Amino acid sequence: MVLGLCHGSLASEPDPESAAEENEPAVRIYRSPEERREAGLGTWVTDWLRVSGLLELEKEYQKDVYPGDVELTESPRPAQAIQIGLDVRIFEWLEAEVVLEAEHDKRYHARADEALLSAELDPWGIKVGRQYLPFGEYFSHFVTGPLLEFGETRGTSLIVDYGVNDNIELIGYVFDGELEEVDSGGRTDWGLGAEIVSDDESKIFGIGYVSDLAESEESLLEDIDRYYEQQVSGWNAYLLLGFGGFEVTGELVRANRNFIELDSHFDRPRAWNLEVAWFPSETLQLALRYEGSRELPDAPEKRYGVALSWAPGKHLVVSADYLYGTYASVPAEDEEDALPDHSHTLGAQISLEF
Repeated sequence: MVLGLCHGSLASEPDPESAAEENEPAVRIYRSPEERREAGLGTWVTDWLRVSGLLELEKEYQKDVYPGDVELTESPRPAQAIQIGLDVRIFEWLEAEVVLEAEHDKRYHARADEALLSAELDPWGIKVGRQYLPFGEYFSHFVTGPLLEFGETRGTSLIVDYGVNDNIELIGYVFDGELEEVDSGGRTDWGLGAEIVSDDESKIFGIGYVSDLAESEESLLEDIDRYYEQQVSGWNAYLLLGFGGFEVTGELVRANRNFIELDSHFDRPRAWNLEVAWFPSETLQLALRYEGSRELPDAPEKRYGVALSWAPGKHLVVSADYLYGTYASVPAEDEEDALPDHSHTLGAQISLEF
């Protein structure tokens, strides 16, 4: 789920009393998981506490077509999700942020998606707690997330960023992983990143490195209890170019070597995503996607499609997309492991902010 309204981060207002007057936000459809976590119009309950929220209703449909025109369809029940963001201003330079999330599809799930302390000591920034690592942006204008989201990682971490100037930021972090390499001695996982942003934020370029891709939310080694044979690092690069009523985003995530625990056919999993979005008006967005993956289990080798999003007001967004995917011919040990020849994926979503 990657679509909705975005009006900046929970801590973006300079002063709670004057926020509504100084920064009445324009409608904008957000384009990354980070922007989704920061979504919400927000209400200052007190001069130190802001509460914001996001409601989502999502429906997906997928049809896989196997050789011989054998078809398998999946149409799960609509998924409902609610996200509540709490921003506690302790001092002007110190804040506590909590993002609570509950979702219902086949079952009810609830968790604290993020819980952290953040300090801004210009030009330094420090964040500590349970949070998503700054490894990639995962730009998308679609309801259906891109294949490269296999690199998105959340964990208990310490993140330090340094603003070289108004346009360049350097990032370093350490995090406590749940998996460990055999005989590693419990060493700490870490990562690095750098980002260049234009003055008007219409152009962004970033790169990143993480020491352990197995810790990602995708759980590439889902059958592993705690220990694995070989740690696999990864790198990421992303680019955003905005001009006129258009926006182009491109991103790549790649493992630096193969996972020994995966099938021998999967060597150095990687994925890339290219999207072009057109904004004919402030409330309408049309987007095209072309993406691909290699050596990523059960994922299409190529996938492309179209998405349309409409924001009839600053509280509501309605989105729909269609994607057509083709798969690589990978030998399967039995019929259950065989990959389809191609697939059709439909997604629809209604998002409501408060």
